Amino acid sequence: MALATEYALASGHDVALAGLTAVQTALYANNRRTPTGARYQVGVTSQPVDAYPVREIALSGVERGDGMVFHEWSLVLATYGVKYLLDTWLSSAAVVSAAVTINTRRHWLADFARYNAYLVLPKPNEDITYIRQNVFRVRLRFNALEAL
Repeated sequence: MALATEYALASGHDVALAGLTAVQTALYANNRRTPTGARYQVGVTSQPVDAYPVREIALSGVERGDGMVFHEWSLVLATYGVKYLLDTWLSSAAVVSAAVTINTRRHWLADFARYNAYLVLPKPNEDITYIRQNVFRVRLRFNALEAL
């Protein structure tokens, strides 16, 4: 169960807040360099959610917002943290994208909100980059956010 003030994720759309998994807690339990090694803390960072990424000005001068909303989370994970993430939310990397519900920070309001989205499979060397021995920077991309 996730709190209203933390990054959280669950498979499927329209999942209630109580059904979301706190990302940092779930990944911490599995974030190891080796199967029996020490666990490492997990931090999540994100950019502000842009609710209107495409802006147009009508002839009347009124500005309108529209477009598909994208969002990203950035994490630093050990080998087994990456494996757990892919196994749990992306069917062991067998799918290119998966329907999810996320709870993420809206930076300008300093609060969190739930969204339906599609989690995109991270690409090696682009979204999953090597930092040092058995440690990787992972960028999780979410497409088509819809506020709940």
